[in-house]
Amino acid sequence: MYKNAFASDNEPLGTIKGHEVDITLNIDRPYPPVLRRPAYPASPRAREALEKHIQEFTQLGVLRKTLLRIITHCGIYEYLRMPFGIKNASYHYQRMMNTIFLTELSEGWLIIYINDIIICSDLLSLNLERLSRVLHKAGAVNMKISLKKWEALHQVQIIDDKPTVGTVCYISRQIKRTEARYGERKMECLCLVWAVEKLPYYLDGSSFEVITDCNAMKSLIKIKTPNRHMLRWQIAIQEYRGNMTIVHKSGNIHRNADGISRWALANTPDSPAYVPLE
Repeated sequence: MYKNAFASDNEPLGTIKGHEVDITLNIDRPYPPVLRRPAYPASPRAREALEKHIQEFTQLGVLRKTLLRIITHCGIYEYLRMPFGIKNASYHYQRMMNTIFLTELSEGWLIIYINDIIICSDLLSLNLERLSRVLHKAGAVNMKISLKKWEALHQVQIIDDKPTVGTVCYISRQIKRTEARYGERKMECLCLVWAVEKLPYYLDGSSFEVITDCNAMKSLIKIKTPNRHMLRWQIAIQEYRGNMTIVHKSGNIHRNADGISRWALANTPDSPAYVPLE
């Protein structure tokens, strides 16, 4: 850390112009935010699945233990293994797992999310072979396996007999102060762009319809001289333009979606949202 403290890189610490001096390095100020969040994802792409198989997060060693000292009534202690709660611990663990199983990940049949592993295959015999490879690599680096979180090999079941369209998820967010000044068309377009960017794993490569009670939203795709907001939003949904169809649905028959997007009101006769119960 202090190797290049003086003018010449090839001179050891404490040597100045041929004279030897003794230097004691003391740091009497708190560290800057040394535990910075690294630019490495702690989760796979959302289109990939998650499952549980491997654990033992605390097997990782700690190199700079002095940064993880704790003071107790019994004295001062240092962590020798990676503790829970450290800001960059999950990122470091994800990087380590991706490095250990780099070959398997590149072959496309292994999915890793921090300390969880999924092994995928078409045949049971092939799955057992791949499981053996994973266990062998885990044992080579002294990684312990928790049988309590292990789930036996089974065939994935696909539900393909659902006759009607159902809800996958509900998403929402508050508008920002600057967005509150948008008109109806811009607000609806903002909602569409935000939803498409929020759910790419459902829409990527698939044809889908956007049903809205704002007929002017079609201008987001067809407008020829967009302003800066529209132009930015057109670029954001560019990859979906060939698969996306915007369908207008009158607000009178759009209550199934319009109602859940509003603040809840009491169903009383004096409420503007009153609906008589049958």
